[in-house]
Amino acid sequence: MYVKYDAYEHATNAASVIFEAFPIRSPLRGRRYAVRYRMTVQGELLECDGDLDTQIDTLVTAYAVDRKTLGLYHDDDSATRHLLSHTDPNLVEGPYVLYRSWPRGDLAEYAAFRTYKIIMEAIYDFSEIVDPTCQIIEYTERIEYFGTGGPSWVARYDQTGVYRTQVIDPLTPV
Repeated sequence: MYVKYDAYEHATNAASVIFEAFPIRSPLRGRRYAVRYRMTVQGELLECDGDLDTQIDTLVTAYAVDRKTLGLYHDDDSATRHLLSHTDPNLVEGPYVLYRSWPRGDLAEYAAFRTYKIIMEAIYDFSEIVDPTCQIIEYTERIEYFGTGGPSWVARYDQTGVYRTQVIDPLTPV
């Protein structure tokens, strides 16, 4: 198996993949309306596979561009379910590089190998929705009564300390 991002192909069986799905829910209704997929690719670039600087430059250049397909593929070039496709009709945002690092700083790093970690995310509509009312993500209503049509008044103390009522508006909306 191998990992491929657009035209960049990681060495066969050289990168590990963690694939996570996080449902995105409406804060008020609790309904799931989208899914955030996160794919973490970790691996090592080896000096024996060629010049390490060239491999690092190629990796950085490949992942510098967002909105390309990232996936885990079988050796016969068929895609697994672990795929962040930029052509999916349910795609809302991404795939984009969330994070890229060189997580280890051992003394042997850069002499014979270089470890890397890349995290990519994409947000997709929740395609399993069949209820048409689920298209409403949030809905609130508010009913206010301002009065019965009569005067609006306030009661307050005047400067001498006497408690008085004062008409603000002779008619209020119903």
